[in-house]
Amino acid sequence: MSSPSRIGFSKFYNNVPSSLYGKYLSNPYILHALRTFGLLLCPNTIIDEQRNFNEDTILLKKLKYLFDKNSILLYYKCNVAVCATLQNLNLEDDFMTKILSISTVKDILNEIGFPQKNITDITAICVLALYDTKPRSNLIKNYTSLAQGARIRDILDYSRTDLEKNYAENTRETVRKHSLKYLVDSGMVIQNADDPNRVTNSGLNNYVLSDSFKNLLDAYLSSNTEYNILKNEFVDLVTIERRDNIEKLKKKPVIINSPTLNHELILSPGDHNIIEKFIIEDIFPKIAPNFKLVYVGDTKSKNLFVDHDICKMIGLTIDVHTKIPDVIGYDDSTKTILLFEAVASSGPIDDLRKKELLEIFQHWTGNIIFGTAFLSSKLFQSFSTSIACGTTAYIIESRKKITFEEYE
Repeated sequence: MSSPSRIGFSKFYNNVPSSLYGKYLSNPYILHALRTFGLLLCPNTIIDEQRNFNEDTILLKKLKYLFDKNSILLYYKCNVAVCATLQNLNLEDDFMTKILSISTVKDILNEIGFPQKNITDITAICVLALYDTKPRSNLIKNYTSLAQGARIRDILDYSRTDLEKNYAENTRETVRKHSLKYLVDSGMVIQNADDPNRVTNSGLNNYVLSDSFKNLLDAYLSSNTEYNILKNEFVDLVTIERRDNIEKLKKKPVIINSPTLNHELILSPGDHNIIEKFIIEDIFPKIAPNFKLVYVGDTKSKNLFVDHDICKMIGLTIDVHTKIPDVIGYDDSTKTILLFEAVASSGPIDDLRKKELLEIFQHWTGNIIFGTAFLSSKLFQSFSTSIACGTTAYIIESRKKITFEEYE
C-alpha cells in the first residue's frame, strides 16, 4: 500500500461532494471533531491537521470508545461506505452528547445553576483545559498534562494552541476573578491541591478539577444515567427552578394574582412585565405583608391598574406628566409606600431617579421603601454601580437581595 497523502481540511471540505457529505459536515460538532482529530477517508487520502494515527489499530475500534479516549478517527474504504456507516451509527446524536466543547461545558454549567454572568467562553475553556490529559511540555516541573495542575498561563496557552482562541496576557486577573474563583467556590475546581499553603502571589499557583466534577464530566461523556445522578451534587435547585419558571413566563401573557386584587391582571409578554409579576407576588408580600397594590403599568398599557382611593390617601396624582415608578404598593398598617422599578434594559433607581421620586412624594410623612428588581445577576451587574444608596436591589432568578447603604 502506498503511503497516505495528507491534505488540509479546507481543501477536503471545499471539494467534497455535497450530495454525500453535506448533511454531516453542516453539523458543527462533527466539523469540530473532524478538524481536531482527523478523518481517514481512504487508504490514499488522510485529512489530519494535528495528529498521526496508526490505521491498523484504529480500524477495528468502535467510535464511541474513541470518543472516551479523546482520539477520533473515521476510517472507511470509500465515500459511500463513510456515509452509510455514519447513518448506521447515528453519528449526529453521538457527537451531540459525546464531545466536550465550549458550548457543551456552558450547557453543563447552566444545568447545575452556575452563576449566569460567569457562564462565559473563558470559564468553559478553563474547564476544558483542566480536563485535558494530553502530554505537554512547558508546564509546572514534573507535570506532564494540564489535568495534573495548570497555571492561568497554561490555560491561556491551551486556549491559543488547541482552540485557536487568543486572550491577551493581561486577562489573567479577569480569568482568575470571574472564572476560576467561581469554579473554586462551587467545588468544581481546587486551587493548589499540591500545596494548600502556597502564597497567593506564587508563580506556581495552579488549579485542578475536583474529583467529583471530573467524575461528572466523565459521566457526561459516557452515561446519561450516571450523569444525572452525579449532577445533583452541584445543582442549585432554587436557581434552576426560578430560571425554568421565568423561561416559561416569557412564552405567554403575564398573569398577576394577588390577594389585594379582586381579579387577575393580564399583562403583555416580556421581561419587564415578568419582573412586575414577581415584585407583586413575591417581593411585596415579604417586605409588607399587609400591602395593597396602588399602581402597576404594562409596557403596552401604561396605566394597567390604579387604585384611585389609595392614590388620594397618599397624595399621589397620576397623569401624563408624572414620572411614576413601575409598581407602587402601600401598607396602611405601617404607613409605608413601596416604590419599585422593574429593570429589563434600563431604569434602576439611581441618585437622580430617587430624587425625582422624593419630589413626587415630598408631602408624605410616613415611610418609603425604594426597590429595583432584575431578572438575572448578569443584568444587575450592568447597573450595580449606579444604584442609589438607601435603596434595595432584588435579583429574581437567584432570590438575592442587596441593600445599598452609606457607611460612616
